[in-house]
Amino acid sequence: MAKINKDSLAYLGADFQLRLVAQLLVDNKFAESIVEIINPNYFDDQGLKLIVSTIKEAYTEHEIIPDMGSLEFRLLDGINNDYDKKYIQFIGKNYFIPNENRNLAGQAA
Repeated sequence: MAKINKDSLAYLGADFQLRLVAQLLVDNKFAESIVEIINPNYFDDQGLKLIVSTIKEAYTEHEIIPDMGSLEFRLLDGINNDYDKKYIQFIGKNYFIPNENRNLAGQAA
């Protein structure tokens, strides 16, 4: 049996990693309980690393867990090229909008 690298969440799969980050954004109590121990380097995806890093930074500086709108603002504020801005917006719309609201968001765009 292969040894599991517990320095990364890769062994739990990409879907788990995405759901964990989404849970950080919708459940402040949960987020506050793990924000100090979660590490952006636990994630495989560069976008998820950036999101977790931004959440941790907001918590360290202001003791808040940003909601999706605030997170998107923080992420876009530090990006200068259009490709990266569109990537952040794509992630927000396609991964972090609850399933029941995805069609509504697509219709509004």
